[in-house]
Amino acid sequence: MRVRDPRRAALRAGLLVRPAVQPSGGAAAHAVQGVLGLLKPLLWLMPLVCVLAPASALAAVALMWTGAAFGSGRWSSLPAHVPLCAFAMTALGAAVARLRPRWPLPAVLAAGAVPLALPPLVLALARPYGAGVPGGAPARLLVVGPAYALACALVLGIGAARPWYTVAAAAVAGGSLACAVPSGHVPKAGWWAAPALYLVLLWITFVLPWLSPDTAPRAEPSDRVNR
Repeated sequence: MRVRDPRRAALRAGLLVRPAVQPSGGAAAHAVQGVLGLLKPLLWLMPLVCVLAPASALAAVALMWTGAAFGSGRWSSLPAHVPLCAFAMTALGAAVARLRPRWPLPAVLAAGAVPLALPPLVLALARPYGAGVPGGAPARLLVVGPAYALACALVLGIGAARPWYTVAAAAVAGGSLACAVPSGHVPKAGWWAAPALYLVLLWITFVLPWLSPDTAPRAEPSDRVNR
């Protein structure tokens, strides 16, 4: 969806639909709700964003990939980069699907085969141990925080209905959360990139409803005069 207001409304509607499909009842249902709530950033929010705004989602995923790389010390760390690869494929699939009304189905499938195969190919090529990221702790602080902050701004900007400086403050807070995770260029640091990514996505999930409040329309001056 290219128009800002309907896209923001669709994102809010998608976030509101999720509680309706959750089980209700006693302690077992509450446990399931808790698990689904923890998985919401990975299994609901980001796929929804990728479908509604593929271009912004792809740019955000690229920034998150860079932040995870400098946080783990390697371009490919399976715990963090595999979900990012899945998000990229979802966004690419949504972008290719836009060609369907104008192109015949075989042409759409042919055009989508190469882009959809690109993220797994990049992941496979960057997987060897020698494909490390140069630099140490200073590079991590200078790259991880801004990369995640810009990614937060892109995702939050899709559904935000508040001034830009409020979105910027929320984005900076997300980047600060990523820097707070104790990572670095140490053995098995790739696993530390996963909680950093999850914290950022969880923060986006938490703050997005506040940035797009369900407010009543303001009365125009003519309405007040008439009343």
